[in-house]
Amino acid sequence: MLAFMKREGASEAALEAARRISAGKYEPEGYLSAFEERGRVDFGYAAYPFAADVSLQGVLLNGTPSIVPLEQPGLRDFARGEKLLRDAGAAIFASDFGGSPDVLPRPEGGQRFEFEFRAAACRNCKNLSTVTATYDFDDKGAFVGVRCVRGVRVSRKSRRGASRGRGRTPLSPPR
Repeated sequence: MLAFMKREGASEAALEAARRISAGKYEPEGYLSAFEERGRVDFGYAAYPFAADVSLQGVLLNGTPSIVPLEQPGLRDFARGEKLLRDAGAAIFASDFGGSPDVLPRPEGGQRFEFEFRAAACRNCKNLSTVTATYDFDDKGAFVGVRCVRGVRVSRKSRRGASRGRGRTPLSPPR
């Protein structure tokens, strides 16, 4: 992919972002398809054209580590600990949200990114819940961790028309 990008005239910054994204543990080769400056740590979408299930994933960039994918072990731990989600065998799908996160200051200094994700028994199943998670970075940009701050049960009536998590700012996933 890097050879193709270079041949097509990608900038050195785009090539470096693709190198960092492709070095991740979770997905095959990828590239940065959208970027939004948010302060010390930024937000973007990594595209994985050769991935089997998720071709687009939100990522937090330019902190330490340089790329933090939204899929984190803390989300899986939260799903196992919540009775509603555990009983349904549900997972939290960090790739299923719209827009970009709210960014708040941390009381201790740094940035707090807040996302709303959907929780369901499978990627194509109806929503069981929405889950709000925060990703914290200290004032130097070091990743502190992810924490689920609240889960909201979706009523039976609204499950029929359940949609992906709502976006809060204009950046939308590229189409």
